[in-house]
Amino acid sequence: MNRIRVLFLPPYFGFPSHFIPLVKLYQRMSAARYDVAFVLPRLTPEEITARKSYGFEQGRYYYEPEFLARFELPVLDLKQQFSVVAELAAYRKFSPDLIIDDSNLTTALARQIRRLPRLTIARTGVFGGASTPVHGHSLASVVGTLSLPPRSTLVLPQSIDGYFEAEAHIVPASPLLEPLPGLRALGTRSFYCGPLILDQDEERLFDTAPLSAFLAANRGRKIVYLTLGIGASRNPHPSAWECLRELLAQDWAIVTNMMPADYAGETECPYPHDGCFYSPALPLHFVCSRADLIIHVCGSATYHYPILHRKPAITIGTQCRDREEVARRLCARGLSYHLPAPTETAAFQTNFTEALGLYAAARFPFDAALPARLETMRLEIESTAARFDIDAAIDSALSAAPCVHSVAHPS
Repeated sequence: MNRIRVLFLPPYFGFPSHFIPLVKLYQRMSAARYDVAFVLPRLTPEEITARKSYGFEQGRYYYEPEFLARFELPVLDLKQQFSVVAELAAYRKFSPDLIIDDSNLTTALARQIRRLPRLTIARTGVFGGASTPVHGHSLASVVGTLSLPPRSTLVLPQSIDGYFEAEAHIVPASPLLEPLPGLRALGTRSFYCGPLILDQDEERLFDTAPLSAFLAANRGRKIVYLTLGIGASRNPHPSAWECLRELLAQDWAIVTNMMPADYAGETECPYPHDGCFYSPALPLHFVCSRADLIIHVCGSATYHYPILHRKPAITIGTQCRDREEVARRLCARGLSYHLPAPTETAAFQTNFTEALGLYAAARFPFDAALPARLETMRLEIESTAARFDIDAAIDSALSAAPCVHSVAHPS
C-alpha cells in the first residue's frame, strides 16, 4: 500500500489559533495511510522530551513543550525559523507529497521555488467577497513584516489572497457563517469541517483549580467571559478598561485574558479586584459552559463557543474584515449583538452600556427564543463537522497539483 507523506506547517508567529487546527486535522488522519511530520517554531523533539517532566503551568501552553508533550505529534527534528530557506530545508528533510498549513505566510514564497501540492486553511476575509472594504485583514501587520533579500527572484504576493493560493482549502466553519464566495470563483475545491478546536477532554491539560475556586467564590453572581483576542489582550484599548469597570459596577464576575496594565509582562497576575479572574490561557469549553454572557472580538475559533454552549454574546469590532464580516453575519441571524470598534465611534461606551441593558431586559437578540436559534446553528455546525472527510480533501489537493506528485512510498 502506498503511503502519503504530509508535512504540517504551523505559522512562524506562533498563535495557538493557527496551530490547534492543524493538530485537530492530524487527529483525523489514518496512520495506515499517512506518514506525517510537524515543523514547529523553535522546538525540536529533543527539547520537548527534555521538558516532559515539568509540571504544566497555567498560562504556559500551545507551543510550550509541556503542552506539546501531551499530544502524540510527530515533530520533525528541524527548528522552524521565519524564512523561506528554513521551510525549503523542511521540504528536503521530509520529502513531503503534500503540505498542510494554516496561515503560514512563507509557504507562498517557498512554493515559487518548489511547487509542492498545498492544502491550506482559509477563513473569511481572503479571496474577495469582502462586504467591509474599509477594513483590513487581521494578518495585515504580520504580512507587513515580510521582505525579500536583495537580488531575490521571489515575488511577494500583491494581496492577502496570494498568501493562501493552494490546490484545495479547508474552512473551519459552517458555510452558513463563512460562505467565502471568492473560493468558488477560483475553481479550487473547498472543504468545510466545522471549528477545529480542543475538545473538553483535551482542555483537562489546563489547571482549572484556581478558576473553579473563583467561580465558587462568586456563586450567585452573573459570570461574563471577556476577551479581546490574544494580541489585543496584551495591550488593551483604553475603552476595554471602561467596559471592565462597567461590568464590575453592574456586579458581574469577570473571567478574562486581558492583561492588566499594571502587571504587563508578568506570567501570573491576578486583578486587584475580587470580581475579576485573569489568565492568559483559559479552557474555553469550561469557561463558556459556565458563563452567562460572552464578550469577544469574533476570532475564528472563539465565535463558535457561544454557539456550541448556547450562550448570549456581544461581539466587539476590531476593524478587521475577517472578524467583522462574521460578526455581522452572527448579528443578522440573531445569534449575537455587535458593537463597532471603539476606534470607529465616540459612542462606544454608551453603546456597550446599552447592549448590557438589552441583555438585562431580555430584549432581542437576548430574547427567550435565543437558545433555540443557537441550537439550530449548533446542529448545523455539528452536521458540517460530521460530513467532513480529510481523505477527500487531501486527494483533491494532490489531484489538482499542476504536476501530479508521484505518491509511491511503500508501507
